[in-house]
Amino acid sequence: MTQAEPDRPPPDPAEPPPAVAPAEPGPPDLTAVLAGRAGHYRGRGIDQDGSGFDGTLTVLALAGGAAVALDIGVDQPGEPAYQEHGVLAPGEDGTAQYVSVSVNAPFHRTFRLRRTEQVDGAARA
Repeated sequence: MTQAEPDRPPPDPAEPPPAVAPAEPGPPDLTAVLAGRAGHYRGRGIDQDGSGFDGTLTVLALAGGAAVALDIGVDQPGEPAYQEHGVLAPGEDGTAQYVSVSVNAPFHRTFRLRRTEQVDGAARA
């Protein structure tokens, strides 16, 4: 049996425990967001030279959503096709990491990702 502190009466088992303040909302878990939107996406775009291209993105949840595979493809008339394959998952310290190989970099590259308040120098919406 535990002794109560001298200045406090023992807790009443009929009373609910005190409310715990909700945790501060943090940034969304990028891996979970993408895993929840698995699928095949297609679109058209314009590159920096004004030429049109077709793009594809395939998102596949791995290991029950613990990681996400991303396959990216770009087809542009008169240009070699671009392909990139990568995996997004939290690293040992919890920081999101993206490991990829592509036709431009046939060796693996690892990018440690962090959320920022600006994108290309502009405030994030």
